[in-house]
Amino acid sequence: DVYIRDGDEFPALGGMRIIHVPGHTPGSIALHFPERGVLIVGDAMQHRFGRLMPPHRLFTRDMAQAAASIRRLAELDFDTLCFSHFRPIVRDADLKVREFARSLPA
Repeated sequence: DVYIRDGDEFPALGGMRIIHVPGHTPGSIALHFPERGVLIVGDAMQHRFGRLMPPHRLFTRDMAQAAASIRRLAELDFDTLCFSHFRPIVRDADLKVREFARSLPA
């Protein structure tokens, strides 16, 4: 077993950083590949109907914490954003996440 923590870095695929993004679940993580410009957010966000959305309320433990996690992800630099269940955003994804994060309630 390997235990991971927020900020841990691994050499996989040119460098991967663990980002703790609680909200959907207490242990949710995102995987950031800064050298490749890729962020994998799992269920921390949805990309439906051509727009970003928070995780579905019925399946999310803490919506306020989920919003805080999205705001944290908005601070990262990446071009491509991948989700668990939805189509990726393959260009200027960080700009779209920043705009989305600004729209979330504080």
